[in-house]
Amino acid sequence: NGNLGVYSPVAVEESTAHNGQLVATWKVGNGRSWVVGVSRKTRFPTLKERFSGGLGSAVPNPGLEPEYATHFELAFEQVASWGSLRAGAFAARNSDAIESVTLPGSACSSPPCTQQQNGGKQRNRGLEVSAEVTPSERLTLGGQVTLLDRDNLSNPQVAVVGTPRYRYQLSADVGLAAAWRLRLDANREG
Repeated sequence: NGNLGVYSPVAVEESTAHNGQLVATWKVGNGRSWVVGVSRKTRFPTLKERFSGGLGSAVPNPGLEPEYATHFELAFEQVASWGSLRAGAFAARNSDAIESVTLPGSACSSPPCTQQQNGGKQRNRGLEVSAEVTPSERLTLGGQVTLLDRDNLSNPQVAVVGTPRYRYQLSADVGLAAAWRLRLDANREG
């Protein structure tokens, strides 16, 4: 039958990762703490990143490798009867970062054409502030703001895209009755 597709298995290499994290907390008293952390993380490419044809606008890349990152964080935390506050700064160095790369229009059936590739080195830096307040036994209000700056260290002329520069989240948790609670969440990225 000429209408049947052909199945061609794709051989992919096996990958493993060894990740770790070290966090130190210094409790300075009255519910205040300083937190310092370093971690090593691996992000494996998803099936979509490796094999998707993007409805003809993407070229699959079964050989896409994992990306690796070393994260650093310094934060201040305050816990009190009224709630909690956390403010921190973070930085990460990524290698073999997975990026969407533009290809010539002839590379796919529906230009513009892209492919997920391991793009080199990136630096990510940011600030994050979060707070939770409990004005009454039945009400908890929360908020979080994150600011992110990303740089392409391998090719500074090419901007890193695909992640927001800021994010905020607001929440309210209301106790309606002994067995019922209502939670409202709102967030925005941009």
